Amino acid sequence: MFCDLKTGEEINRYRLGSNKAKAVLDFYQNVDWVARCIVDGATRYTEHLDEAMRKDSEIYHELPEETDLYAYLRAHDTVDKILLMFDAARLTEMERSAKQIPVEGISSYSSAANLYEFSHKLRNKGTGLQYAAEHFHVPMENVWAFGDATNDLAMIEAAGHGICMANGYETVKQKADDVTRYTNDEDGLARYVQAHMLEAGA
Repeated sequence: MFCDLKTGEEINRYRLGSNKAKAVLDFYQNVDWVARCIVDGATRYTEHLDEAMRKDSEIYHELPEETDLYAYLRAHDTVDKILLMFDAARLTEMERSAKQIPVEGISSYSSAANLYEFSHKLRNKGTGLQYAAEHFHVPMENVWAFGDATNDLAMIEAAGHGICMANGYETVKQKADDVTRYTNDEDGLARYVQAHMLEAGA
């Protein structure tokens, strides 16, 4: 989502229709290793609010609230996204299952080792990056983007220079134009910018 900081107006906020959101919830209704959530605005709605969910919500600056997810969808035509939380050891299993959901017009991706998101197909970092570049009149071939998770893929592919961090997922590294030598924890982005952009005069 983009927001005009002067007026507070929301711009290009692609939202997920409640019917599609319900279809995702239905698909995982009987999967006991998945915690289903709806994220709308700054609030994370969940069926069971435990300490693990509270802590994870805090990391992403979301306000956790326990509620009936289906009742929420009946009262709202659209939501920002469906979020699934699970044990990180089951990420591969989650990636496989997400491909089996029979719903068109949505995108799904891992935003962390224990989180998987389902949203409007145009609600991704690639679309946001293109909008920002157009707004500031910057050609996409002059745009550099850095990422490490699958939710960064659209952005890395859209940018003229898509760079994956050394600690990034292999699927992201395969799509990137280059991979940093150092990880996030080793100031990989700053070191890359210094070596490849500032000193090289890019």
